Amino acid sequence: MNDIQLRPIDYYAYKWQKRTGASDLARERYKRGVEPYYNALKRITLPPKIKGDPANLERMRIVVEALRRTKRTLSKSSRGPASF
Repeated sequence: MNDIQLRPIDYYAYKWQKRTGASDLARERYKRGVEPYYNALKRITLPPKIKGDPANLERMRIVVEALRRTKRTLSKSSRGPASF
């Protein structure tokens, strides 16, 4: 498999599979589990980062809130943690 031709989500699932020795089915489940979070991070727009500025905490808050919102959405739409 040529790593350069993969979308980032596929690339990381492939790297995870190589590191862990997991099956193709496990790689697909990993990808399906991670993809909503990956997509949530792609959609956010962060304010500029200024070295040493305490306002950088706002950047962290935006990322954490996006991930929490995704987790809540997934929890409401599924009937348990192992719903892949």
